[in-house]
Amino acid sequence: MRPFREAGQLALVKADAAALLSERRHDGPASAPAWRLALELAAPEERAALLDELERAWVRGEAPAPLPLAEMLAAVAPAEGPRWLARAEPEHGWESTARRVKVLERAKDVPGAARTLLDARARGGWTGAEEVRAFDLWRTAGGASAPAGAAVPAAWSTA
Repeated sequence: MRPFREAGQLALVKADAAALLSERRHDGPASAPAWRLALELAAPEERAALLDELERAWVRGEAPAPLPLAEMLAAVAPAEGPRWLARAEPEHGWESTARRVKVLERAKDVPGAARTLLDARARGGWTGAEEVRAFDLWRTAGGASAPAGAAVPAAWSTA
């Protein structure tokens, strides 16, 4: 698809690519990148139906894991990301937490991103390097708007 996008000729292959993706989704489970491409190719009025189809795939057990889906949706339909993120098993490791925070940032849920980061920090047992990366993420994610009563480390607040 990239050469057609770069040449400004996406319309030449858009319908065929969308039909192929639809056929593959009906043949069995589709990957998060396949869903992303389908959503990118869909016209605005077709997106709601495609998101409904994704929901039905989830119910049938044919959708990818919720965290990769939330990340994908954060890129193409940001408002949908947090809904799928809520379906993911809670993990408190650094990598998983950073991925979750980025989904919430894209959805413009700054308090949710700060809360997720602080909750995971309290449970995660992060290394010193991860703690520094967490502070940097907290600061860029709008840590100053952390929810009231959140356990913000004193060093983070001071910095």
